[in-house]
Amino acid sequence: MKVLVLNCGSSSVKFQLVETDEASASEGRDRALAKGIVENIGGAAAIRFEAEGRRPLRETQEVLEHKLAVEGCLELLTRPGVGVLQDRREIEAVGHRVVHGGERFKSSALIDDDVLAGIEECFELAPLHNPPNVKGYRAARDLLPSRNDAVRGAEGEISPAGAGPRIFVVPTNEEILIARDTMRLASGRPPA
Repeated sequence: MKVLVLNCGSSSVKFQLVETDEASASEGRDRALAKGIVENIGGAAAIRFEAEGRRPLRETQEVLEHKLAVEGCLELLTRPGVGVLQDRREIEAVGHRVVHGGERFKSSALIDDDVLAGIEECFELAPLHNPPNVKGYRAARDLLPSRNDAVRGAEGEISPAGAGPRIFVVPTNEEILIARDTMRLASGRPPA
């Protein structure tokens, strides 16, 4: 399963595309296919991108909001000669790092409206991180509408009813752990 992990901060989006499955996760053989960061959202953003078997890329462009940063991440992942995907539809699930879930969120979960509202209730606990995390979720939901998101840090399912791939929220800063929990949740199993 190819899982896009997003870690949205107040002025940046870190991302990693991980290929994982249950056997790879249990044996520690997950593959980081690509990773990058968009820094200085709101102005001239510095963008760094590294993909398996490709030369690292650095560029600068105006990125005024988180949705444009996430869209830029998807463009890099699919850019001919740079990215590792032919089409963004190859992404089967999206995992989101959420900094603080308060007392409510203590493990990974699929995101639904209730989970999203719960994360929003925790904005004051991490005001520089949780609001951008929600912006990243909404951007991924809009740009990859049939994908499921997961969050970690505060974990929760955020998928609308009847969604194909499900979306989860997973609490941690470890992209591989987020990808593993997202893969498990999207496959209908509990996180590790």
